[in-house]
Amino acid sequence: MLVKQLLLVLALLVPAGGGMWLAAPREDLPPRPDPPAGPTATAVPQEGGVIILQPDTAEPVSPDWWIEVEWQNGQGEWFKVDGWRGTFNPDGRVVWWVGPEHLGQGPFRWLVYAAVGDETPLAISPSFYLPEKAGETVLVTVSLPSSE
Repeated sequence: MLVKQLLLVLALLVPAGGGMWLAAPREDLPPRPDPPAGPTATAVPQEGGVIILQPDTAEPVSPDWWIEVEWQNGQGEWFKVDGWRGTFNPDGRVVWWVGPEHLGQGPFRWLVYAAVGDETPLAISPSFYLPEKAGETVLVTVSLPSSE
């Protein structure tokens, strides 16, 4: 079930042809690869890693909340990562695959908005780095307002 959700999220987030990371004005980010084909039901793809965002409470999340990931350059500026945008899964988490060429990169952070197009986030996660090694998962928790 988790793999089907992950593949659905990736299919919605990665445009045809693979998608690219958003290039920062002073520093370019590498291209974001296509996800690997056919991972097993519970396994993390061994050639890459996974990042997961989850709320720090059991409160339900809103299906309208929009999630984005930003990358910070050496000058301390944050830039949106093209392709890592979407909504929470039905289980209230966000799960995205990381290609092996990006392992250990960062810092990144998650932003949660009330809806697509909003400019002020409801929540911003602590900064984090992508998994260090293939097969690893980085779990980030964030405090969210009540969705009711």
